[in-house]
Amino acid sequence: MVVAKKIVLGTGGKQEIVGIPFALESKANGVEVRFWVNASAPVSLHNLHIVRNN
Repeated sequence: MVVAKKIVLGTGGKQEIVGIPFALESKANGVEVRFWVNASAPVSLHNLHIVRNN
């Protein structure tokens, strides 16, 4: 089940913080995060933070 997704376009080599808000309807174990890119894209993912809002 996909709970959130967002298309992120090129940043011209600058680092960028991208927020993707989402909510789970109940407690969940084994949550998977996927990051897809084109095979020819010069891209990297440096950090991933999932922050709980109270």
